[in-house]
Amino acid sequence: MDVSLQPHYPIMGGGGYPQYPLRELYENSDRVVVATVGETVKLKDLQYGSELKKTLNVSSTLKGDGHKSTIAIHESVSGIDGGRLRTGDQVLVFLNRRETGKGEKESYEIKGYDSGVKKLSAADLQSYLQHIDDLKTILDAEKPDRDAIIEWLVRCVEDPATRYEGALELSAHANEYRYRQEREKAKQEQADEQNAKSEEMIEENVEIIRFLPTGVTNQIRQEDNLITLLTDQQKERLMAVLLRAEEIKDAEFALIDIVKDWHDKRLLPFLIARLRNDELIPSLGAIGIMQDIAEILPDNDDLYKALENYAEHTTYEDLETAVKQEAEDQESPETDDEDNSRRQKKTPLEAIQERSAMVKEFLKLVEKKLAKEAQ
Repeated sequence: MDVSLQPHYPIMGGGGYPQYPLRELYENSDRVVVATVGETVKLKDLQYGSELKKTLNVSSTLKGDGHKSTIAIHESVSGIDGGRLRTGDQVLVFLNRRETGKGEKESYEIKGYDSGVKKLSAADLQSYLQHIDDLKTILDAEKPDRDAIIEWLVRCVEDPATRYEGALELSAHANEYRYRQEREKAKQEQADEQNAKSEEMIEENVEIIRFLPTGVTNQIRQEDNLITLLTDQQKERLMAVLLRAEEIKDAEFALIDIVKDWHDKRLLPFLIARLRNDELIPSLGAIGIMQDIAEILPDNDDLYKALENYAEHTTYEDLETAVKQEAEDQESPETDDEDNSRRQKKTPLEAIQERSAMVKEFLKLVEKKLAKEAQ
């Protein structure tokens, strides 16, 4: 297996843009540099924004054919958005060459949407540079070592600076493996019940898991899936990282996606404890924790009903990011049905109190289930 030629497997992030992990970015970029963003020049207006040319003053080249002190970047931006590169920012950036016309100078574009631009503290930048150097050593081998790739990913998870990078890739493999298992199980059930069903009918009956297998259009090949190759020691290291987490954010949700099929008895108490920490002022992530709890517990129809009620009725007036999202949503035209179903505007305090009450009710259902199981 050539582990240096992995297919793309984006996970949808904020704004609907795919999120690409560090190895994917590095392997599929023409040039990787540390640079300071220089001047910006507007090249032309577009239908919904403008095309900008930005100068990068390069301090270090991590990948690419020779060091260049300055690089031209083309970026299309919408409205008054200044784009992903702001003058004065120091960035780690992943780039691909643009197709240029006759007489046009070489220029680049950002690889991987928002994932391809990383604005980091000095300490975090050093962590990234070390992990990239380690990755380069692995990939420069005549035949890259699959076990070395897995160990590299685990070390990325153990480093807070790159935790999301390693967890993102491993969760992609975990989800693809889970999807494949569900698909095979559905096929077997269909075959047992009806002797044979057409492939199309089987596909229609497969229950798709919460996160679709990453790279729906370019799936990870079965023989390339790394998740089944984790050693018991590596699994324990990943579990230890998760159990030490005081908050559950993107990296931790990705970690949960990796470990939840291992049936580790520590996971459920951990999730319940984190949800209790969140119950007075539930964050945007509370619903994700609730869903993970519901997936673990058996006979969970009532939990899913509570979860659905939470999803349908909660609002986030107290959270600035959600308020901004609501403003963006309101710019889009609505049908009469959508307008009638829009949630009633609440004060920030009312929004918090409503979410808190529903989280507490959910936790009561969980306690009731656990008490019943203990009998």
